[in-house]
Amino acid sequence: GKDTAWVVCRYIDRPFLLAGRKFDIRAWALLAPNYTSYLFEEGVARTSSFEYDLSDLSDRKKHLTNHCIQCEAPEYSKFEAGNELSFQQVHEYLQTQ
Repeated sequence: GKDTAWVVCRYIDRPFLLAGRKFDIRAWALLAPNYTSYLFEEGVARTSSFEYDLSDLSDRKKHLTNHCIQCEAPEYSKFEAGNELSFQQVHEYLQTQ
């Protein structure tokens, strides 16, 4: 028979938002040959160009924060350059909430 692969996930319908928009966190790590791991202190939050709206799941730009999807929108970089916030900028935003 033919092998079948499945991906099963649950959509988070009440995500934590930054300024009303979805985001993901991009962090970098290094695993040394002896399995020691290092996490780079600085990373980024990649943001959506649009406010989160659960009423239209077909609009990928409201729900996915990948640059290859966001850069297709005229609103790309409207809020942040390159739709990215540093960890420091995220921290500063959270302090005001």
